[in-house]
Amino acid sequence: MRVGAPLAGGRRAVVAGTCAEYDWEALAEPLSERVAPLAPRGAYGAAKDQLRRELERVAAETGLSAAWARLFFLFGPGEDPRRLVPSVARALLAGEPALTSRGAQVRDYLLSSEAADALVALLDGEVTGAVNVGSSLGTRVGDLAGMVATATGRPDLLGVGALPERPDEPPLVVADTARLEFDVGWRPSGELTGWVKRRWTGGEDGRRGSATGAASGPVQSVRTSQEA
Repeated sequence: MRVGAPLAGGRRAVVAGTCAEYDWEALAEPLSERVAPLAPRGAYGAAKDQLRRELERVAAETGLSAAWARLFFLFGPGEDPRRLVPSVARALLAGEPALTSRGAQVRDYLLSSEAADALVALLDGEVTGAVNVGSSLGTRVGDLAGMVATATGRPDLLGVGALPERPDEPPLVVADTARLEFDVGWRPSGELTGWVKRRWTGGEDGRRGSATGAASGPVQSVRTSQEA
């Protein structure tokens, strides 16, 4: 991998990383850039970690001002329809059951437009190194599915607990956002319930129920792994 911003005359770069760089099993507390150990999960996490190392090398050699934004669990328009929010929503909007596990895992969710705003704030500042981009608020996966069901008007079709839990899911993945809030000076402009309502009642992209992709039968699980 090569980072080419300095060669193109760039003086500052903000590159998107992922919370999947962290060791999710190491700490039962919010993940801090300064304390939490790294142990990339899968090929995606490993690729991001490799890119981060290359960015740090280039920044040290050229004087490039570089920040690494570790994104947590984003949702919003245009996301993969197999992921949690759109997979549940598209089934419910089609009048079909959305069957999920109990969803006891706690995750840090952030609307994609909020994350974009955080990235702009990070680019406009002078903070370098890794910065978590999340809400800092832990939400049970099952509770998020319930918010989607309420926003789409079909809570009667949501089957939380109908499927077994996935054994490889860590119980807690939440961001410590102290650097984002105090060093960068950014914090979310709302909270999860409002973001979900915005997303599925037309406020986020102008259309009610704009789930990507057509429904193809009951949702068989919730997808919670970090992929963006």
